[in-house]
Amino acid sequence: MALTPAAFTDALLREAQETHPWLHHPLFRMIWDGKLDRRQLQSVIRQQGCFFLDTLRHAAWKIISVGGYSPTFEDLERQRALIPLVVEEGGEDTIGGKATAHAFLFIELARALGISRDELFATEYLPTTIIEKNELFLL
Repeated sequence: MALTPAAFTDALLREAQETHPWLHHPLFRMIWDGKLDRRQLQSVIRQQGCFFLDTLRHAAWKIISVGGYSPTFEDLERQRALIPLVVEEGGEDTIGGKATAHAFLFIELARALGISRDELFATEYLPTTIIEKNELFLL
């Protein structure tokens, strides 16, 4: 029997709460529980910029990673299937929608926490942050 929209939403949220890795990571638990002071939270957000400021390039990287020098028809289909991801990351407002780029939203988050755009983009990333990002691009 099909679930009602409300029941489906409840089930989806329960599953996300049980399985989403960020929800169970000690650092994000500390953020949720309000155990970080403002300076600590700013530091975390600045490091996370390594990922969130580069989501558009990561999405585009996925498209250009499909296929080779002479693409197959299937490669073209897979590339086209990834275009909505690029639009989502680049901002639907670029094609007449309302939602802006995830990276721009992240910049607004940083600003709300007292981190200027210049400070955010000048962040020196920790070696572990760089390793994580490099691994992300390999996925």
